[in-house]
Amino acid sequence: LSGNALNNLPAKILSFGLANLRSLNLAQTSLSMIHADAFVGLLRLQDLDLSQNQLTELPLGAFRETPALTRLVLTNN
Repeated sequence: LSGNALNNLPAKILSFGLANLRSLNLAQTSLSMIHADAFVGLLRLQDLDLSQNQLTELPLGAFRETPALTRLVLTNN
């Protein structure tokens, strides 16, 4: 999804049919807001790139349902 204009990630937007997703690249997507439940259901997600967006804060608990997450990239926000 890198390079697409998303602006925000609503609640549970990625939870349908992506339970086995291991890597997600949301770099350069103009993200400025992520809902606290945007990553619900991504239990196997290991690698998440949110670099080069417009994020100034992340909601408390945004990654509570991503227990496998080992790499989070937030550079250039």
